[in-house]
Amino acid sequence: MGKSLIIYGSEYGSSEKYAKALAEKLGIDAVSYRQFKAVEPLQTLIYIGSLYAGGVKGMAPTLKKIPQDSYQNLLIATVGLSDPQNKTNTDKIKEHIEQQLPKIQVVPENVFHLRGSIDYSKLKFIHRLLMGMLNKKVKKEDPENLDSESKQLLETYNKKVDFIDIQTLEPLITRYQQLNA
Repeated sequence: MGKSLIIYGSEYGSSEKYAKALAEKLGIDAVSYRQFKAVEPLQTLIYIGSLYAGGVKGMAPTLKKIPQDSYQNLLIATVGLSDPQNKTNTDKIKEHIEQQLPKIQVVPENVFHLRGSIDYSKLKFIHRLLMGMLNKKVKKEDPENLDSESKQLLETYNKKVDFIDIQTLEPLITRYQQLNA
C-alpha cells in the first residue's frame, strides 16, 4: 500500500474534526489546505472540505496545484448542514464539484457527504450577513414550497447546531480500504 494524505478545508472546525478523526482511524497525515505545500506520489489523496455557497472550501486551488499523475485515487468528502440523505442536495453538491474541478475526473462513488455544525455567534461578519440575507429570502417564500434545506435553515437560523457524527466516515473508510487493498 502506498502513502496517502488527507487535506482539509475548514473555516469553523467541522471539516478539521472529520479530517483528524479519519487520519487517526487510517493512520495517515491530515493537513489544512492553508499549510499544504507539495505532495510526493500518493496512492490516495482525500480532500475534506466545508461547503460555502456551493463550493468546497479550498479544494479547487489546492487540487490545481497537485499534478493528477501524482495520486492514483481521489476521495472527496463535503461537510455541510444539509442532510446527506437528501438526493437533491447531494446532486447539487456533485454538480458544483464538477464545476470546480472541470479538468479532474471525479468518480461518483468516491464522493461522500458529511454533516457539520454551525454556531452563529462565532460566524465572521460576512458569513452572518450572507446567512441573514438567505434567511430573509427563504422567509418570503411560501412555506408549502420550501425544500428540506430551506426548512432546516429556518429552524436552525441564529442558533448553535452540531450534526457532526464521526461514525458517518465509515463508508469513506470502506472505500479507502477497497482502493488501498
